[in-house]
Amino acid sequence: MDYGELFVIRNVANMASPSDISSLAVIQYAVEVLRVTDIIVAGHYGCGGIKASLKKHDHGPLESWLSKLRRLAHQQSEVLSRYKSL
Repeated sequence: MDYGELFVIRNVANMASPSDISSLAVIQYAVEVLRVTDIIVAGHYGCGGIKASLKKHDHGPLESWLSKLRRLAHQQSEVLSRYKSL
């Protein structure tokens, strides 16, 4: 891989939220200016952001970010319950 072939954005729990103007601006720049044609969203096993969103704990400023994941987890609780034992 040559320099400039990989453009990376990192944030808590790899979320791409419509309200995250920073990520949206970076993606727009990558596509429109750098002509990026492929975008990969990749997470990792044991993600701390995901774990934090599933706990009932106040994480301060991170709470507004985690609230989106918490809402999704609540909406998909039946599906997620199948994976609790993993």
